[in-house]
Amino acid sequence: MTAERRKDTDPKADPKVSTLAYFGTELRIRREEAELSQAELGRRTFCTHSYVSRIESASRVPSEEFAQRCDEVLGTGGTFARLWPVVIEHAYPDWFRPFVDLEKEAVSIWNFENQVVPGLLQTEEYVRAVFDGGRLPHAQELIAARLTRQHILEEESPPAIWAVLDESILRRPIGGAEVMRRQLEHLLACAADPRVVLQVLPFTAGALAGLNGLSQG
Repeated sequence: MTAERRKDTDPKADPKVSTLAYFGTELRIRREEAELSQAELGRRTFCTHSYVSRIESASRVPSEEFAQRCDEVLGTGGTFARLWPVVIEHAYPDWFRPFVDLEKEAVSIWNFENQVVPGLLQTEEYVRAVFDGGRLPHAQELIAARLTRQHILEEESPPAIWAVLDESILRRPIGGAEVMRRQLEHLLACAADPRVVLQVLPFTAGALAGLNGLSQG
């Protein structure tokens, strides 16, 4: 009983906080009514136990397929499928939503970054460190949304990625030395994928086009 109360009062999982939290809380209630563990629901919806756990704790945005499978497994008559568009609508900033839609349809993605590792190639620890540094409101939803975008790389035919990173990105220890070490290891693993091209723009390149916007301040 104590553990359940702690879960209910977790600020991230408070259904009054956000639509993402409401989805997670509703999923937990329906799952428990069906007398299923997180692991069993994961097995029946073709995902991992940790994926279900993160959705229930409002630390990850559910995929549309997951929402549909939950309706089938839990017999909820389309409840989660109807909730999913509302969750997605509020998970991303208004200005960024068109880009998310484009990513889903993209055959190839070209990306130049001079501040941080491209979002699609960030580790979860790195993502959290980036948003924690900004102290943004609703950071938990933004973190979950960014991690969810990475699902396109797990599809049967993922897009090709060509990313150019400024050297400063590799030298700035976001999240500390250990978080950065794991992020760099992840980049090396990504670069081994034939669909991914990673290039580094060294300091010796001098001035570049990306500095034009910064020079106006």
